[in-house]
Amino acid sequence: MKGNINLLVTIDKNYIPYMNVMISSMLFSNPENYFYIYIIQSSLAEEDVSETRKIAGNRAEVILINADEVNLENAPTTSRYPKEIYYRIFAAKYLPEK
Repeated sequence: MKGNINLLVTIDKNYIPYMNVMISSMLFSNPENYFYIYIIQSSLAEEDVSETRKIAGNRAEVILINADEVNLENAPTTSRYPKEIYYRIFAAKYLPEK
């Protein structure tokens, strides 16, 4: 399949190395596609994704989206289940329509 593919990731800083492996594998396995990688997060700085941008190179665009946490003030979290897991619920709010 040739074309553009959107990918949504909801992460905190701890998940960046795993995301980078996933992106490397995705790019290797799909050489004919271009990817838009949307990262919904609330605590990352641009320097946190500098390695991700290098991996993406000219095959993908990395788009940081700062999540609005108003709706998550009372959401239960643990070290295993951080608030970022809830961002998937609101993905439609942050992603482009097409």
